Amino acid sequence: MKSQGQALSFSLPCAMRVWYRSVYIYKRTWLINLLPNFFEPVIYLIGMGIGLGAYIGQQMQGMDYLHFIAPGLVVANAMNGSTFETTYNLFVKIHFDKKYDSIIATPVNIEDAMLGELLWATTRGMIYGGVFAFVIYCFGLISFTQIFLLLPIVLLTSFLFGAIGLIFTAYIQLIDLYSFYYTLFLTPMYFFSGIFFPVENIAWVGQIAHFTPLFHAVKLSKLVVFGQMDIHILFHLAYLLLGGLVLSYFGIRRIKAHYMR
Repeated sequence: MKSQGQALSFSLPCAMRVWYRSVYIYKRTWLINLLPNFFEPVIYLIGMGIGLGAYIGQQMQGMDYLHFIAPGLVVANAMNGSTFETTYNLFVKIHFDKKYDSIIATPVNIEDAMLGELLWATTRGMIYGGVFAFVIYCFGLISFTQIFLLLPIVLLTSFLFGAIGLIFTAYIQLIDLYSFYYTLFLTPMYFFSGIFFPVENIAWVGQIAHFTPLFHAVKLSKLVVFGQMDIHILFHLAYLLLGGLVLSYFGIRRIKAHYMR
């Protein structure tokens, strides 16, 4: 039965059907979808890690520059993978394809559909982040065991950024507004998240960075890979998990309101 009012009602089996639909489609186009987002972090890894690292000729926090930036690029790749699914892809499905008009005519309600899309965005982020973790393993930058230590962080990062994209999509009516999202939100956060330099060393940058989600994901990835885990890891984990839960709830609630008008 379709839920009424603003209370959210979920059916995990129905959400998984929506998730599986995306998986089924992705199996036919995975190569052309994976390669563009795969090459970008590899270029950064080589260009910044090897090129700039050789130029500056110094170590970062007791390690060479290539090792320093590698873990952060893993979670950044997960961010990119999940974000695209709940921004452009979801917007097109809602406003141009009208895909959910037909989906919610079945036992799948809009909450189930959005949960399925969020699960798929998380899965896609996991694919991008996991593959890139294997790439830096092949570069000799992490151990095989550390791949598995990074995967929970990749999962939480994918979930959070999928939720952030979802709530942005829920509130905009023009696809052109994504230029603001990517240019004024994702890009600055990418460069000032601690991937390429320790932002804590710059007072005002460090203070702002602490409020941004990618900073916490990067911090976690480096703590795990560099073996510097302490009590602060719980704060970073809580930030990613709770942020994802809260934003996904309000994003799904907003989209449900759109379909109930």
